[in-house]
Amino acid sequence: SHAAFLIADGNACRGDVHNTEFKRFDNSRLGIAILSNFAFLLHSEMHSFRNSYFVDILYSTGLRCGEALALTRFDIDFVEKTINVNKAVEFDEAGRPSIKDPKSKNGFRKVPIPSKLCASLENYVRFYIKGTLLFAMQGGKMVSKSSYRRKWERIIKEMNRVAEKPVCGLTAHIFRHNYCTSLCYQIPRISIKNIASLLGDDEAMVLRIYNHIMLEKEDTAGAVEAA
Repeated sequence: SHAAFLIADGNACRGDVHNTEFKRFDNSRLGIAILSNFAFLLHSEMHSFRNSYFVDILYSTGLRCGEALALTRFDIDFVEKTINVNKAVEFDEAGRPSIKDPKSKNGFRKVPIPSKLCASLENYVRFYIKGTLLFAMQGGKMVSKSSYRRKWERIIKEMNRVAEKPVCGLTAHIFRHNYCTSLCYQIPRISIKNIASLLGDDEAMVLRIYNHIMLEKEDTAGAVEAA
């Protein structure tokens, strides 16, 4: 099953294809909107398997763009259903790619692969990619900056092919924010500590950027009454 998007007023939104009750989260700085009333659902049924699975991974795991571009077939554990994040791609001034460590020591982590993605991703890894990298240029080379720019332009073009309104301002990093937002709405089912761990970041970052979600979920009066 490919990732599902909500497009509302030109904003790309994350949502469950079977769930039309979305909590409102509108932060213009992050460029995200999760709305209760949406224009339509859009599946990322793209012509390119590579582009489709690239979006699926961003959507389902919250990986940074460079982390996703650096993934190899050996980083995917289909028994444990996890992605081992241990490196990232960076571009020099000329746009040439190279491998570096994750952004911080917290960036070394294992991220669960949702069951809805795992089976199809395994098929892609086993039978579709020819080299080691999950996402590579022709000949198996790492994606350059210019190649990535064209890749993302094609992704947006595919979305706009079926969109009623233009998809504007969507970047790979917005999927990461959406992933974290979705997890924050599930507190206390998941802790802030574990959210930070999944993102490869620290708890202070989660609290600083997403604290308004935690405040929205709070019931101070109810807690006082129950004390």
